[in-house]
Amino acid sequence: MAEKERKRADDFPAGAVEQVRELLNRPRSSADFSPAARYAVQRLCDYAEQEHELRGRAEERCVKMNSQVTDACHMVEVQARTIDDLRQQMSFLRQAMQDLSERERRILALRFYDGRTQMEVAGSLGISQAQVSRLEKNAISTIRRNL
Repeated sequence: MAEKERKRADDFPAGAVEQVRELLNRPRSSADFSPAARYAVQRLCDYAEQEHELRGRAEERCVKMNSQVTDACHMVEVQARTIDDLRQQMSFLRQAMQDLSERERRILALRFYDGRTQMEVAGSLGISQAQVSRLEKNAISTIRRNL
């Protein structure tokens, strides 16, 4: 049987067997395939490139969104602390205002909540503007002491 194989190999031109062996052992290129196979390989390569680009963009978006979420969480924490601080300040202010007389509380409410002038407050309460000024000043001093 080995003699038959040798005879067949001898029937080929010199170096043909080595050329076939080299062809079988070398990496394949797109030239080794039919046009349809080349098209399919090209489409697969294009798809792989697009997939790689899309994955890169998706990772960038993830990083950006993660940063935005982190920033939003930080803002919420800051706002929560601010709200807590404001609540505490309001509590302190309420306690400090309890030491004021009803008249002083009324003057401060008309001046700072209703936005009236000292003259308007004086007219509402039937007292002079100088008295409103003095009572307002004393009330603010009392609150500062209590805070």
